[in-house]
Amino acid sequence: MDAVVFEVSNEVAHKVGGIHAVIASKAPQMKKNFKDYYAVGPYDAKTMLIEFEPVQDHPFHTVFRQLAEQGIKCVYGKWIPAGKVNCILVDPAGVRSQTNEIKTKMWEEYRIDSLYSSDLFNDMMVWGKAVGIVIEKIMQMDEFRGRQVVCQFHEWLAGSAMLHLKSVNSRAALVFTTHATTMGRTMAERNEDLVGTVRDGLKAGKTATVEMAKSYGIESIHTLEVACARNADVFTTVSGIVAEEAKYVLGRYPDVLTLNGLAIETYPSMEELSIAHKQFWKKIRHFILAYFSPYYPLDIDDSLYFFSAGRYELHNKGFDMLIDAMGRLNDKLKKEKSKKTAVVFLWVPRKAKGENPEVLDNISMFESIDDEVMENLDKIKEHIIESVCSGKLPTKAAVFDEPFLYDLKQMIARIRTKRDRSAPLCAMDLDDQNDFIIKLLKEKGLDNAEDDRIKVIYYPTYLSPADGLIGLNYNEAVMGCHLGIFPSYYEPWGYTPLETAALAVPAVTTDQAGFGEFIKEHVKEDHPAIYILERKGKGDEVATRQLVDYMHFILNTTRKERVNKKIEAKRLSELADWQSLIKNYLSAYMLAIKNASSRNKDG
Repeated sequence: MDAVVFEVSNEVAHKVGGIHAVIASKAPQMKKNFKDYYAVGPYDAKTMLIEFEPVQDHPFHTVFRQLAEQGIKCVYGKWIPAGKVNCILVDPAGVRSQTNEIKTKMWEEYRIDSLYSSDLFNDMMVWGKAVGIVIEKIMQMDEFRGRQVVCQFHEWLAGSAMLHLKSVNSRAALVFTTHATTMGRTMAERNEDLVGTVRDGLKAGKTATVEMAKSYGIESIHTLEVACARNADVFTTVSGIVAEEAKYVLGRYPDVLTLNGLAIETYPSMEELSIAHKQFWKKIRHFILAYFSPYYPLDIDDSLYFFSAGRYELHNKGFDMLIDAMGRLNDKLKKEKSKKTAVVFLWVPRKAKGENPEVLDNISMFESIDDEVMENLDKIKEHIIESVCSGKLPTKAAVFDEPFLYDLKQMIARIRTKRDRSAPLCAMDLDDQNDFIIKLLKEKGLDNAEDDRIKVIYYPTYLSPADGLIGLNYNEAVMGCHLGIFPSYYEPWGYTPLETAALAVPAVTTDQAGFGEFIKEHVKEDHPAIYILERKGKGDEVATRQLVDYMHFILNTTRKERVNKKIEAKRLSELADWQSLIKNYLSAYMLAIKNASSRNKDG
């Protein structure tokens, strides 16, 4: 397409949530399809240092100088994680004094009720207004006159930018994308029946009211979302699940589904992943030995590593269901007298004081053992070689000298000081002593006792090579595991199971996640590498039983079967490659250009 595209989001060069990954991973495909593609985000001095590369020689110097006189600062450069695509960052500091005037105009033109709005809402209204003015000014440049222009706005945070362009009768084709409605997310967080409410509302021909939004205290964002959805030339969302929700909540069914994808070519090959799995599995194995061995022997060779990850949204992300299923599986394995063990990591960031001192002490003991053994390896090797060369089998006395054995005995004595206790549930020292995850684990009988077949390591911090614990980043830790579990109740798309599969690790998602809905038609067998729990309209019991069954199945697979599942997971992930999914965006842009042309003629 020969069009200029401005893609606007609060997460351009500013990592806050999942939209950052959507736009950054898609950007190289946008660059291939559009010669003039510009990502537009907020000016943030901190994130700029990491994600942004300033460019001095650019065509917008005159426009940026004019905008600066209006109080709007702009910088031009390249967005590094997005393949160094063109990027404009906007700082509206000089127009913040106009906040009330901007909000008043939005009320008068679009009935956006911001009387009791938050500071975040106010900041985004001003930033969006400034972005709208920036795009308006750029479009007046000689090199952009007469050319087709598409502007895409992600979420309500960029909404006032779109509404500004609509207000000035811009000829730009306006595309608004919602990744989730605020009302839908709020209802789900409160454990209300969102699916039933949407279904019954649509059946009755109703839409959500402002009064409903006021009851949740979200009327500002809700009315902005409604205005954007209804005034866009094209309205899109990321899945069929959100499409139904948007129809009820915002009063408009999306024109196009712009599904989320991955840049699969940036992920390791199957051969590389096989090597990486062994490398990172070994590091996780050592961490698990350090974590549990001071308390009781752990058959590490009969253990698999599962994980879940996400924001601390306990119901929306399905952590409540997962913990329930883990408790049931623990009981099931005990009754079967199974020798299998699943170590389940819960990578759910929370505020913590630091690492759990007891866990740090365990790691210190393990590292001492590791150092002692490594120091003596060469000597042990020489003893064995000398014995064999002399025609004798090596004896214990020849291989292990007395000083080495003495040191080992001291280490064993130190380890045994913690015997007859349960291993800690949490790797960190939490601020909240009434943490819901800890409370629910204990309620379900998951306390890391010796006879538990499900061991838990709650890891409430972002994974990092420098975290002092596992010492891996998120992707490395995923590659070292055997199963990722994401039983979400509310998930407009759900990148985590897709990313897990792209790293050749089987994953669990649900039919209430956009990705689960997308991949469901491609999996036919009973226990596929991407397993979709049935949560929609069936209550929690059915999905919980399915999750117990699937975890039990994976735990009892052979190594060969697990390798086949890894290959299958990788193959399925390739169905969500941006190289194929970019066509949805192209369709949305072509339709928007058509609708904008009609709008301008009518105007």
